[in-house]
Amino acid sequence: MTSKEQRFWLLFGEYERLVEEESFSLKEHNLPYMDTILRRKQSVLEAMSLLEESIDNTRDDWHEFQQRLKIVKGKQASNLRLLNELREDVGSEIKAMSARQSRLKQFRHSYTQEREPFPSRYMA
Repeated sequence: MTSKEQRFWLLFGEYERLVEEESFSLKEHNLPYMDTILRRKQSVLEAMSLLEESIDNTRDDWHEFQQRLKIVKGKQASNLRLLNELREDVGSEIKAMSARQSRLKQFRHSYTQEREPFPSRYMA
């Protein structure tokens, strides 16, 4: 195995690990870390694409790569579903918060009117 092939396999292993971390972050709703993961995945993919032509796809381990790639694609599809669910949950939360905000604005109006809360005859 050439050094470029070894580097490709190391990068692919890193990509697999990042996909796992992505799953965990989505389940934990850790969106700031998701940004970090996505940037790292992008840089790993770019490095892999530079090495892609150096890979001998007739080797015995190419079948193993294809199997692992299929698993990664399945996990990424699962991550996409998790992301869509999270987006729907956040959308629902935004709608609920907007409704609460509207109700609070109505209450605020009661407190900000330019009149005395009690008629002046009650004030000593």
